[in-house]
Parts: sequence; C-alpha cells; structure tokens
Amino acid sequence: MKRTIVLFTAAVMLAMGFWSEAYAQDRAVKFGVDIHAGLGIDELSHYSVGADIICAWQANNYVQLGAGAGYLRTDALVSMGMGGEYRTEYKGFDGIRLFVREKASLFDGRVSPFVWFDEGGTIGLKRSGARIGRQATQLFFEPGAGVDFQLKGGSRISVSLGYLSQHTSYSSYTIAKDGKSMLDDTRMTDFMGQLTLHVGVMF
Repeated sequence: MKRTIVLFTAAVMLAMGFWSEAYAQDRAVKFGVDIHAGLGIDELSHYSVGADIICAWQANNYVQLGAGAGYLRTDALVSMGMGGEYRTEYKGFDGIRLFVREKASLFDGRVSPFVWFDEGGTIGLKRSGARIGRQATQLFFEPGAGVDFQLKGGSRISVSLGYLSQHTSYSSYTIAKDGKSMLDDTRMTDFMGQLTLHVGVMF
C-alpha cells in the first residue's frame, strides 16, 4: 500500500509539474480551485469539508484531464460497541487529498452541463493530543455531475453534486454485561458514503 501511494503521489506531482511548464506555451492547460462539502449517508461518517487545487489539460472543447491536491477534514466513525447497549464514537480527521480527474462536457457553450470522476488517495495527518492520532492513507473515488458557466475572460465557474466513496477503518467491540469492559475488539474496514456539493472556478 505504501509503495502504491508513493508511486501515485510521484505521478501526480510529475503531471502537475509538466502541466505547469506547459502552461506558458499552451493555453489549453487550466488551473482551478474547488471547494467542497459532504454529508454522510451512512453511520460511518457525519460530514466532510475541503478544498482542492486542480491543474487540467483541456484536450478539446468537451474533454478535460487533470490532477489535483488539497485538504479534507472528515468527521468519521472510530469505534462501535454492541451488546446491552449501542455506542458510537466519532472523531475529526485531517488529510491531504491527491487525485486524478476526468471531466466531460455534454456540449460546448456559455452554460454547459458536465460529468466528472475523481480517483485517488487521502493521506491522513497526525493530530497532536488526540487519542486516535490519524486515519491511515485511504483510497477514494467520486463520480459527479454539474453545470459550469463561462465568465468574462474565459474563466468558468461550476456547481456540481457528487457521491464520495472513501475507504475507512474503525474499531468494533462487544460491551460486557458490566457496561464498562470492551470484549472482542476488532479493527474493521469499509467504504463510507457521502453526498457532496462542489463549487469551483477554472482559469
């Protein structure tokens, strides 16, 4: 897993460096900012908020390929206890997102609907003073659809909805009859699901 993340990170950084160098010669290379928030649709998370910087190559009037890096904060499940009662504990985790993005516009115009797909990994950051320091690096994918609007000067602002599916881990245990002891503490992994709202601008 660590080797995969290192290779993926290196690929993203090389791609962003290449596109940055190409920008001076090719205006088809775009830069943008994407702000997003998510609402958990299962018990594995409550919400997430974040922001990304994106570098993309406009292959033609309809297809855009890019890479991004950003920050994500997720309020995620860290433990679940079952037995005489049901207990859950959530913690806020900070992470750095690295991903690739494919975007396809349905037609070329000042107002254009589009679909997009992100896939990548979120590298967990350690939080000092927290009982559970950080989530490990987690893979994610996120499809979505939206509409973008052309502004003066050629920039475009976009609004879209997506579905974020991100790998996560938590502790599952059985509550003893005394209500205090934890039995059969097991580390579980799953994919959390969130509905997301994105607002972005590309220059």
